[in-house]
Amino acid sequence: MKHYLKTLENTIHNHWNLKALCDYGGESFTYGNLASHVEQMRLFFAATGIKKGDKIAICARNSARWAMTFWGINANECVVVPLLADFHPDSVAKLTNHSDSVLLFTNDDIWKKMNPDDMPNLRAAIDVKDNVVLWHRDEAVAQAWEKREEIFNEKYPGGMMPGDVTYPGDNFYDLAIIN
Repeated sequence: MKHYLKTLENTIHNHWNLKALCDYGGESFTYGNLASHVEQMRLFFAATGIKKGDKIAICARNSARWAMTFWGINANECVVVPLLADFHPDSVAKLTNHSDSVLLFTNDDIWKKMNPDDMPNLRAAIDVKDNVVLWHRDEAVAQAWEKREEIFNEKYPGGMMPGDVTYPGDNFYDLAIIN
């Protein structure tokens, strides 16, 4: 049986310039864009000490950027905790806290209704749509997020290429999602 991340890797290799994700009547992203986003997330996680198995919640409206965030978390062997955007803010906080999530990817309007004190393990909240830090408890996380593109460009000065993409395929029995 082939690992789903290896299937994603092969699809990226073979369809680099083709459209992978899009919003109805809005933004679209190629497989190459997706791969670059996943790599930026990897570099961000490495810079902040976020590691394999750490839980990361997503509570945002469905969009291509939501999907890219999901794959960025999952392909880097962190555990995705997807939460419905229409959950009550107290429920989002309880589920984020109960799952031990260290980051929350959300939308600005959802975050404005939340209280970070209800999520003591949370290091930062990041806006999925605008890619900005909405709140942080850990300055290193905020700085690493703001510098992720710069670090990416230093690592790939000529741009990332399909051959640069490799995802794990040996983690069949590791937790990937808490749904």
